[in-house]
Amino acid sequence: MKLTISAFILFFFFQITINGQGYSIMQDLQEDEKRSIEAIALYPEIERNAILEASTQPEILIRMESIQRKTEKQFLEIIRDLNREDQEKIYNLSRYPELIEAICAKNEQNSKKEIEVVAFKYPLEIQEEALFINRKYFDELQDINALYLNSKAVYQDLLNPYDKRIQSAYASLLELPEVVGILTDNMSLTVLLGDAYLKDPEALKNELDSLNVILAEKKAQELQEWKEYLEENPEAMNEFEQASQEFAEDQGYTKTVYDDNYYNERVIQEIYVYPNWQPYPYWFGWPYWYTYECWYPYPWWYHWGYYYSPGDVIIFVGLPSIYFMNWHFAYYSHFYYYPHYTNLVVNYYYDNPDLNNSISSSVERWERETSDELPANWLENKGDRVESIREYGKFKMEYNATLRELNHNTPSQKEYLKSNHNQYPNIEPMMKDNVSPYYSPSYQPGKTKNREITQPRQKVIEQKSFDYQKIDRARIYHQNIWYQPSKRQTDYSNPQKDNPRERDNQKAPKTKSPQKK
Repeated sequence: MKLTISAFILFFFFQITINGQGYSIMQDLQEDEKRSIEAIALYPEIERNAILEASTQPEILIRMESIQRKTEKQFLEIIRDLNREDQEKIYNLSRYPELIEAICAKNEQNSKKEIEVVAFKYPLEIQEEALFINRKYFDELQDINALYLNSKAVYQDLLNPYDKRIQSAYASLLELPEVVGILTDNMSLTVLLGDAYLKDPEALKNELDSLNVILAEKKAQELQEWKEYLEENPEAMNEFEQASQEFAEDQGYTKTVYDDNYYNERVIQEIYVYPNWQPYPYWFGWPYWYTYECWYPYPWWYHWGYYYSPGDVIIFVGLPSIYFMNWHFAYYSHFYYYPHYTNLVVNYYYDNPDLNNSISSSVERWERETSDELPANWLENKGDRVESIREYGKFKMEYNATLRELNHNTPSQKEYLKSNHNQYPNIEPMMKDNVSPYYSPSYQPGKTKNREITQPRQKVIEQKSFDYQKIDRARIYHQNIWYQPSKRQTDYSNPQKDNPRERDNQKAPKTKSPQKK
């Protein structure tokens, strides 16, 4: 509650400040456009100024988008017949176009020694991928390099008629592909922003400076309160750690990430420097297999917002990402195996109704998707919520297993509950009637892994803020506000598609509180 009040006070102060100055661009915006401005305000001053300068010439954005669509299509045509693993290597290497250009400079395959020379300053992973791609896909790499250089030349031709100030702003904007998308998709906002900047640039800069301070303070308070929630609930923290490890396994991360002594402060800092946060190039787009806009291959622990330092000390650096939170709500088994963590997330959501972050966005999204089977307020009762959450996960897993086993005469959820009402006392009174049996399209049916539920450990939890957060607060805000499944339609996806993770069709164990054997 203290977080909501503090945020309100900050926002009220901001409103007094800008109203005292007279006109405010925020007065002319719709609610979603205001959130866009807030995301822009979170960027450091240099990036903000580039965005403002670029908004004065919005026609460039439209032409940029045309170049991007054409180039992305050609890029996908080059890699379409490669297997998925090799496509990932090429996407990863594409983040370093200057390295690709150096590899392709002599128009023939390089020796191992030559690759080591041109790639020595890059991360080891990139060096290894450069060696592999040079050896196996040099011709494709040449085509990619030519495509990139051509798009770069066409883009420069587009900018040549404009003065150096605009050219410099748009050069900076290419390093922020997520912002290019926002400005392009919200053209009315971009035009309004550019008009306000041309009329009174200093006033608009001052307004965004004030908003930057307010939002930065608000985000820091959100993180502090989230850390306190977890400190006060060791069972939830324990389940959060287990969920994080499962998420890592789903994403293909290695076991070394769980070694408390594997990483130290120096390594953590190095993970966050330029090479690992270099985005995929705007001209080629983000990897097609993501269902959401993903321009940055973040470190393994970024998505759950903490890492381990020596001594079993957990260092919090941010809220769990929108991708982690949506993953958590995407499987019914998570409700069964991580009910305390799910309950803590719900508590955080209901205790802070005015927040707009990854946690609130994911809970709101899940509530919308279950509104046809459960009342919107079914989680508001705190008394037995943990058991209700566990029971709901158990019910959905077992009901899905029943649907998969039966070929005909499949029961509706309500019918299944009536037949098994003793097993689900907290769910049966609330479940709505459904017209016909169905799987929720947001969830992949499948087989649940066997997990060991361990008892909470004693931990030291600390909070740390790195300089990189100055810019990533904005990126995180983008993810929370504009997270949508990708609407891109492409014919270039790999025919060797991954099978959906099999998880939720298996019946849950019959024990109410699964414990480690």
